[in-house]
Amino acid sequence: MPGEMSAPTASLRFLQDWQQQQQGVITRGGRLTLDYDRTRLTSCIARWHGAELGDIVAYCRFHPRGDIVTGSVLAPVHDQGNPSGMVIDYAPVPLELPVPIDSTNAEIRFQRRFLHPGHNSERGLEVCANGWTSA
Repeated sequence: MPGEMSAPTASLRFLQDWQQQQQGVITRGGRLTLDYDRTRLTSCIARWHGAELGDIVAYCRFHPRGDIVTGSVLAPVHDQGNPSGMVIDYAPVPLELPVPIDSTNAEIRFQRRFLHPGHNSERGLEVCANGWTSA
């Protein structure tokens, strides 16, 4: 609608050299965008037929109440661009999260996870407990 204001957005970038950059302020009821360089979590990388497999999940705890919002900072790349085709790699994508109405602070952790080749369920899921970073 004309004259309608969009929710304020803050952006956090987690860079390869273990630096973080924040642009904007985390605002109650706003948006928080996470941009994560996947090379920060090089432990527990699974390769299969030349592709790097696995996901990196962000866990964002908003303070003071402690609401936790999760999401992936990687998107699957499918063979020949076919959405129902085999996943052959993962590419970084910004994750946009809603900021709860009472929050102005966030604690963020990232975890690398992957399915063992040939498994398509949680049964084949391996979580790398040593693959955490936080800011």
